[in-house]
Amino acid sequence: MIYGISDTGFTFQNSVSLKDPAPYKLGMVPETNNAFLAIPPWRGTEPTLSLLINTLGDTIHFKSNCYKYKKVIKTNAIASAEMLVYSIGNMVCFKEEFSDTVFYANAKDNFFKPRMIFDSHGTLFTSAMRGGSDIPGKDVTRIDYIYETSRYVFCWYWTSESLNGFLFDRKIKKKYNFFKVYAKDDFKSEILKNGLKDDLGGGPDFNIEFAHNFFSDGKIFSLVEAMTLKKYVAGEGFKNAKIRDPEKKEKLKKLADSLNETDNPVLIVVTPKK
Repeated sequence: MIYGISDTGFTFQNSVSLKDPAPYKLGMVPETNNAFLAIPPWRGTEPTLSLLINTLGDTIHFKSNCYKYKKVIKTNAIASAEMLVYSIGNMVCFKEEFSDTVFYANAKDNFFKPRMIFDSHGTLFTSAMRGGSDIPGKDVTRIDYIYETSRYVFCWYWTSESLNGFLFDRKIKKKYNFFKVYAKDDFKSEILKNGLKDDLGGGPDFNIEFAHNFFSDGKIFSLVEAMTLKKYVAGEGFKNAKIRDPEKKEKLKKLADSLNETDNPVLIVVTPKK
């Protein structure tokens, strides 16, 4: 459904009818009237997984599906992470499930061009594994989430033993691990976090789990429960925290003290360095 914005509100313009298989994620290409559509590889026979259309419904560009497979084992397992779509600057970026390359839709010529390649050393989850003709080994990795800012690349990936999160600093070309969940035989998880530390005002570690964050316009957003924040500020960790800005620490304490335990969560916003 496409609407125009006017002084009087939203004005309906037209709708685009999409044939099966339907896309599950969409990203508008900035400064154009084109929409990138990501189609999940759930059947194994999709002619394309990545499609660019305009607001009239015309196909502008598409990438042939190089990862078709035949289902050997019948399964209804699906996951939204099988299509990764995000925006940075004037680009819509995407990664197909079985590819090690992140592409972007070029706004000038409408082509799909490589942006970065994950050196997975041949361990990436394959279409044969998805279809059931291959059994995943212990060294298999599966990328579940990617986001970029002007300086950093954030990435979460699964192995047979753990869910891992890291960020890559493009400026100094260094990788930092900040999140790990160990999956044990009894299906319980031992959480090991090396979170983003607030060394300015001494606030709680930033919750960097990919399922509980939102990334937009170069910023990262997360929530902390009011009760959790109050307990943290009343604890020894906050009192003894080494910080750079005492004024920020005092403001955080006043905020926590003004809250009731049953209040809504507090929004935390992080702006990564450029």
